[in-house]
Amino acid sequence: MLPRLLAALLGLAICAASFAADPCQARRFRGVPGLRELLATNATGDEPDSISPEADFTRHLRLSGLANLGEGELRISLENTRTGESFSLRLGSTVEGVELVSLDFEKCLAVIRQDAREAVIHLKSKRIVPQKTAALRQTLAAARAHPEGVDGYARDLFARYQSGVDQQLSLAKSPGYPADLSASAAPGIDPILAFAMPAIGKVARTLHNSATQSTMLQAAVQLRLRALGQSDATPPADPWSGDGSAFAVEKSPDGGFLLRSRYETRTGKPLTYKFAAPDAGFVRVP
Repeated sequence: MLPRLLAALLGLAICAASFAADPCQARRFRGVPGLRELLATNATGDEPDSISPEADFTRHLRLSGLANLGEGELRISLENTRTGESFSLRLGSTVEGVELVSLDFEKCLAVIRQDAREAVIHLKSKRIVPQKTAALRQTLAAARAHPEGVDGYARDLFARYQSGVDQQLSLAKSPGYPADLSASAAPGIDPILAFAMPAIGKVARTLHNSATQSTMLQAAVQLRLRALGQSDATPPADPWSGDGSAFAVEKSPDGGFLLRSRYETRTGKPLTYKFAAPDAGFVRVP
């Protein structure tokens, strides 16, 4: 089933691009290739799904703890094996983009979700098994239930996609990192959008990071020239300060300095640029 669904989703993407280039294409649209055939089948998703490592949001997660605090307060603790950081989740809460959907101590199972992707945690073995079936069924159900069928679903999906892109670009223009980029990413619960929107937001922030670092390099050069008495030019201001103020500067013991912007790469972590100490050049050894 999975290869057919991927082909169907590709058809949706092609149709969305057609709608963007020519709105009249929507009237001439006669169906998304592959999706109609898929909808006509049972599409129960009983066959095991293969998930690439890149698509597996659990690949760096490990179950590190369980807690029953009483009065229905159930929690699990997960560790990011790549960073060594741990975080705790209670039912319905979202931390680091991961939501605890359910927790059943009797069945020794928990379900976590990131965007439209879900995974089952086996509490005894601590094994985490990614699932795709839920997201695929959700997509199929949405297309089947649309009053105008697949054509209407594809048209509305593109409209929500455009709205989601606008939202992500707006978030990326904010100096403060969003409290939960994944949770605020998708304008709705459609799995296709839930997969796409967080990536768009992260790419937008990465582009702003790169542009800001270029400005920080220019500011660092001017600061060095001023320190050497070779320039009186004013270093470029932090474009994210809001009031035209300069980058925060911290001198290091080795003679270099560190610049900080108001723009955050993660919550509470500002973008920084380290400018090394002056090069002593070649040293002649007798």
